Amino acid sequence: MKNLIIALFSICCLQAAEIRVDLSQAGKKVSPNLFGIFLEEINHAGDGGLYAELIRNGSFAEAPTLDAWVAVRTGAANVNLFFDSSTPLNSVKARSLRIEINSPNGERAGVSNEGYWGIAAKQGESYQFSMWARGAEGFDGPLSITLEGKDGAVYGQAQITGLKTAWSRFSGSFQAGATDPAARLTIAANRNGTFWLNMVSLRHGKDIFRADLLQMLKDLKPGFVRFPGGTYVQGNDRATAWRWKNTIGDLESRPGHQNAPWTYWSTDSLGFHEYLLLCERLGAVPMYVAYAGMTWTPNSKSPFGVLENHKIPVSDFPMDQMGPIVQEALDAIDYANGPVTSRWGALRAKAGHPAPFGLKYIEIGNEDGFNPLYADRYMLFYNAIKARYPDVQIIANERRGRTAGELPMDLVDEHIYARPMMAIEMAKRLDGRDRNGPKAVLAEYAVQGSAGFGNMRAALAEAVMLSGLERNSDVMPLASYAPLLAHVKAINWRPDLIYFDGVSSYGTPSYYVQKMFADTRLDSVVPVEVKAEDLRVRTDGAVSTEGYNAETEFQEGRGIGTGDNFTYTVRARKTAGDGGIVVRFAQDGSGTYLAWFIGVRHRASTLHVWGGGGMLDVPAHQLESSFGGAIGRQVNGALDTGRWYDVKIQVEGRRVRCFLDGKEIHNAEVPETLGPSVYGLAGRTAGGEVVLRLVNVSPLKQSVSIDLVGTSADSYSAVSTHLTSKNLDDENSLTEPKRVGPIERRLPSIGGKFQYELEGNSFTVLKLTPERK
Repeated sequence: MKNLIIALFSICCLQAAEIRVDLSQAGKKVSPNLFGIFLEEINHAGDGGLYAELIRNGSFAEAPTLDAWVAVRTGAANVNLFFDSSTPLNSVKARSLRIEINSPNGERAGVSNEGYWGIAAKQGESYQFSMWARGAEGFDGPLSITLEGKDGAVYGQAQITGLKTAWSRFSGSFQAGATDPAARLTIAANRNGTFWLNMVSLRHGKDIFRADLLQMLKDLKPGFVRFPGGTYVQGNDRATAWRWKNTIGDLESRPGHQNAPWTYWSTDSLGFHEYLLLCERLGAVPMYVAYAGMTWTPNSKSPFGVLENHKIPVSDFPMDQMGPIVQEALDAIDYANGPVTSRWGALRAKAGHPAPFGLKYIEIGNEDGFNPLYADRYMLFYNAIKARYPDVQIIANERRGRTAGELPMDLVDEHIYARPMMAIEMAKRLDGRDRNGPKAVLAEYAVQGSAGFGNMRAALAEAVMLSGLERNSDVMPLASYAPLLAHVKAINWRPDLIYFDGVSSYGTPSYYVQKMFADTRLDSVVPVEVKAEDLRVRTDGAVSTEGYNAETEFQEGRGIGTGDNFTYTVRARKTAGDGGIVVRFAQDGSGTYLAWFIGVRHRASTLHVWGGGGMLDVPAHQLESSFGGAIGRQVNGALDTGRWYDVKIQVEGRRVRCFLDGKEIHNAEVPETLGPSVYGLAGRTAGGEVVLRLVNVSPLKQSVSIDLVGTSADSYSAVSTHLTSKNLDDENSLTEPKRVGPIERRLPSIGGKFQYELEGNSFTVLKLTPERK
C-alpha cells in the first residue's frame, strides 16, 4: 500500500551549462594500462564461474558434507555413500567416494551431482566428461553416465566399462537432447557392487574459460589483470593462504584449499598458470599479488575505524622463517618470466607455454600494511626481487596513518569502497595530489553506499571518479573495480561488476561505464572548463511512503508546517517480506528527494559487519539524498513483521531529525548542494579523435554549450553513446540484462561550437572525428 501526501512544488529548470575544451595543446598523457580488472576467488567467480568446470566438489574435498552430491535410486534398488581414504588416488587426492549398490531386480542406483546450483544443459551441444574410478573385486561395471533433469528425464548418456581394482581414468562425451538450466550428472549402475569415484569432471566445449564471461572481460579491454586476491591471498591462517605452487601442474596434483575468507572450497583449477593464460587471452599485463606471510584474523576493532567485526592482518611467520615465503615470490616471477632453462621456466614450458608471460607487477600482500610488522617483511621481498628482477615493478600495501615514502616502492596500493559523493571527492583530491610522492594503484574501488547490487547512482558517481583518474593518471596509473564476478546464488559481497548463473550473465550499469571508457581509450587529456549549476538539495516538497522489498500498511499520515519547517508523522507496519519502509520527502517533481529508509537491507554505505564469508546485509536505518546517498551514519535496526511503528520526520531548515517510536535515530545537517550538476573531461585518442566525457548527475535534462577552441578542424563527424535511467535505483538483472544499457547514435556533422542536450541521470561519451575537406 502506498500513501502519498501532495505538497506544492515547482520543477525548476537548470540554466544551460558551458563547456570549453582547449585543443590547442597536446595535452597530458594518459597511462596506457590505466583501467584493468581484478579477479579474486569470491562469489564463486572462478569455481562455478569463469573456470568452465560444471561439476562441483568433483574430488570430494568438501568434507564432511557431500556438497552438490546426492544418492539416486529407482524401484527396490538401494545405495550407500561413504567417504573413503583407504586407497587414495594420489597423495593430494586422498579422499574418494565409495558407492555401494544393492540392486536385486537390476534397477538403477548411484549418485548425482547438481553442479553449481544446476548444470546448464543446452540442446544440441556436446559435453565431455571424465573421472577416475575403480571397482571392488568382481565389479567391472558398466556405469551409466547421464545428463538428466531432476525428474530423471535423460538428455544425454554414455557408458563406461572395464573398471579394475586399481584407479583408472575414463572419459567420453555425449550430446544434450534438451535444454534445462537445472540438469544434473548421474553416475549409476544396475547391478550389485561397489565402486569408487574421484576427480569427476564435466565440461561444455574445450576452453577452460566460460565463453560468455570471457567475452564480457574482453569487451572491457583491460590493461592489466590483478590476481588472485584480495583477502583470498592471505586466508585465515597458513593452511588457507593461497600458495601458488599448489595450483600448477595436472589437476590431479592440485590439492585445493579452503577459501576461508569467503567460506567455500577452492579447487585451485584456476591456478597461477591459468591466471597468466587469462592475462594473455585478454592482452593484459599480469599483476600478481604475492602471499606476504601474513594472514587475517577476526578482531573486534577494524583498521578502518568505522567498521565492526572486520578482520586485521597478523604475522603468520616470524622473521627468521620468512626466507621460504620470499623465495615463493621469486619463484613465481621465474615461472612467469624465466627462460625455459630455469627450474620454474621449464615447468611453464612443460605446461605448454615456453614463451614468458611478461609478469610486470608484483604486489607484496593485500591490505597487510595496517600491521606494523608489514614493513620489515616487505623489505625482505623488495630487496630480494630488485636484486634478481630489477625490471619488475613492486607494489606496496597502503599503510594508513603512515607516510608511503617511508618504504622504497614503485607503486602503493590504495583501496576505496565509498558513498557516491566520497567517490567524486576522491577524484577531486587527485588533482591536488603530491606529484613527487609514490605513484598509486587503485587496485580495488567501487561505489558501495546506496548502490544495491549495482545501480545507476553508483555508475554515475564512478563515471565522475574514472574521469578524475584519466585526468590524474600521472600519479595513479592503474585502477581496477572490485569485485569483478558474482554467481547470483553465492554473493559474498556487493555490488559486483558482472553477475551470472549457470546459463547467462549480465553487466551492471557500472560495467557499461567501464566499457564506455574502454571503447574510447584516451591517449591524452586536454584542459576543460565546465560551468554548470550546482545540484541543490531541497528540504521542502512532497512526502510519500511505501514498502521497500516488503508489503506494508500506513495509517494516520499527516504533515504540520510548511516549506522547510515541518513535521511529518505516520503509523506504519510491515506485513510481509525481508525489507522495510521508505519515507521520501522534499520531492520537487524532478526526481530529487530526501529519503528515510527504515529497517531495510542492501543500502549499507560501508561494509559494516563481517560475517565470516563477507559482508552481512543486516537491516538498517539510513537517511539519504537521491543522488548523494547516505547522510550521516547508518543505524542498524530491523522492523518486526506485523508490529505498528510511530514514524516521525522533523525538518527545521537544513536540519533533519528522524524518530522511530519516539526514539531519535538520525539527527543530521543536510548539505545545500552536492557540487556541480555536470562534470566533463576531454581528450584525444591515439588516432586523433576528440572524446568528451560528460556526466549529468541531475535528474533533469541539461542543455550544454560546447566550445572546441584551438582546433584546426572546421567540422567533425560525431557519435554519441549515453547511459541513462530515470530512477537512480535501477539495476540490471538476469531477466532484464540491459534495463540500463548504453545507447549509441550518430549525430549530424558539427562545428567547433555546438549545443548538446544531456539526458537526466546520464553518462555520455561524444566521439568527434575531424572531417577532411
